[in-house]
Amino acid sequence: CSFLLLRCSRSVRRFYEAALQKMFSSFPLDHPLLWDLKVLDPAARLDISPGTVERLGAMFPQLSLSEDRLREELVDYQVTDSKQLPQEDNIDRFWGLLGKDVSFSELPRDRK
Repeated sequence: CSFLLLRCSRSVRRFYEAALQKMFSSFPLDHPLLWDLKVLDPAARLDISPGTVERLGAMFPQLSLSEDRLREELVDYQVTDSKQLPQEDNIDRFWGLLGKDVSFSELPRDRK
């Protein structure tokens, strides 16, 4: 019985190894979109370059924002005191709270 269990475990392991190997060879892990999505990580907000935001804007033309507007939004986000941003580690909740935060959308925009 233990021989069958061991044999079955090895077969299952080989299946998952092959599946992962196929996934890694098929997924576009080096696609710029995946690298640029670091903009969603609040901990990386000071490491985001204007070029990153511009590339994302170009990939999502439905945003209908000019490059100047995207740069302005990035700078506003980066210079905002961390205490004014949601104190949330979960990225989904952080952006959900930030989207609802009226005080953030009303921050002074001295660059306009």
